[in-house]
Amino acid sequence: MYVILLCVSCNEKMTLPSRIDMDSETVTVPAAGGRFAVAYRLSSSVGDKSIEAVCPYGWVNSFDYSTDGIVSFNVESNDGKKDRETRITVIHSDTSVVFRIFQHNPGKVLPEELENARWTATRCDFDRTGTKFHALNPDIPSEFLSDPLTGIYKVITAESFAGIYARDWNNDHPDDMMLPEEALVFDFTDETYGIRNFYDVAFYEGEMAVSDGQVTASGATEVVRIEGDYTLDEETGLITVEDKSNMHREHPPCHMSRCQTSRTFPR
Repeated sequence: MYVILLCVSCNEKMTLPSRIDMDSETVTVPAAGGRFAVAYRLSSSVGDKSIEAVCPYGWVNSFDYSTDGIVSFNVESNDGKKDRETRITVIHSDTSVVFRIFQHNPGKVLPEELENARWTATRCDFDRTGTKFHALNPDIPSEFLSDPLTGIYKVITAESFAGIYARDWNNDHPDDMMLPEEALVFDFTDETYGIRNFYDVAFYEGEMAVSDGQVTASGATEVVRIEGDYTLDEETGLITVEDKSNMHREHPPCHMSRCQTSRTFPR
C-alpha cells in the first residue's frame, strides 16, 4: 500500500466580488430642483475605484464624482403639473446599484417652505361654482341682500357674480366693454388711481395669518381674516387653521398653489 500526501500551497489572494451600497434609496427634491448629493460605500478589490452614474432622462444631469464616497448631480426644475421620478444606476466594474429620485410638482407645498414664509398674491382666480359671494342689495348696493323673513344673506356663485359685475360695468362703460370671464380673475398688482390692493399669507412659529387690505397715498388699511395654529395635509395640500381672529366665520377650504415663481390663492 502506498500513501501519497499532497500539499497544496496557495499564495494568491481570493478576489471578492465588488459591492456598492447607497446611503439613500430615495432622494426627494422640490419642484425648483437644484444641486443634490448622495453618499455611497464601495467595497472592491479592483484597483480602479471610479464609478459612473447613468440616468435615462435628461432632467437629472451633470454628475460629479470628485469627492470620494459622494455622487452629486443637478436636477432641473419641474415645470409640469405632476410629480415625476426616475432611477439612477451607479456602476463600478462588474457591479451596479440603483437609487430613486422623486421630484414634487410645482403646486406642491412642503412643510419646510412654510415656516417664516410670507406670500403675496398676485392674482385671485374665482372658481365658477366653488367660490361663493354674498349678493348685493340692488336698491342699496353697499348692503348685502338678505331674506326678509329669516335675515339670512343670499349667496350666489362666482359665475353669477361675474355675470352681474360685467353687466353693470358694460352699462357704465360702453366704450370699454368686458366679458364675464374677465370678472372671474382679480389682479392684486393692478394699481388704479394710485390704489393698490393686496392679499398676504404669513407663517410664523407654527401659526398662519391671512390678511388683505389697500394701500393709498394717504395711508394703508389691513384686515386679518384668518389667524391661528395650522396643520398641513401633505397629501391634499389643504391647510387647517384653528382661527382665533375676531372674524368668527366659517371658511371653506382654500387651495394654495404656485405658478412657477409666484403663487395664486383662489378664494
